[in-house]
Amino acid sequence: MAKLTARQTRSKTFKSGNAWTSRTIVCGSGMNLIFVGTEVGPWSKTGGLGDVLGGLPPAMAANGHRVMTVSPRYDQYKDAWDTDVVIEDNQLRFSLLCQAALEAPRVLALNSNEYFSGPYGEEVIFIANDWHTALIPCYLKTIYKPKGI
Repeated sequence: MAKLTARQTRSKTFKSGNAWTSRTIVCGSGMNLIFVGTEVGPWSKTGGLGDVLGGLPPAMAANGHRVMTVSPRYDQYKDAWDTDVVIEDNQLRFSLLCQAALEAPRVLALNSNEYFSGPYGEEVIFIANDWHTALIPCYLKTIYKPKGI
């Protein structure tokens, strides 16, 4: 498959608030954004953070940015399975979430269609939301930056 051009487009319809909106997604021309949080509406939402992470990433994608959202997979998701992994310690649990979020764009092979051409690489902006993801900037500075990543 040939390299993707900088401005390939496709139409995408998504729900914004109470209305369905059709936007053109311009892939490859914007920033690589990784949103990290513990809630993503409509799947896991207890307050405003779930609303933001349910609406802002699709809106940013519609404006030409490549977007990934990283969140825990809770058991209320459709087709979720029990992994038998129980982590009672919130510090460890959210530390693992932060580490997974930092590694996801580097290692996931996102070749699901012609518009997504593999891992994000190193030019990524992480948007850490709430205290659960507060270790992301710390890990970036102390682990990744010294390695030149």
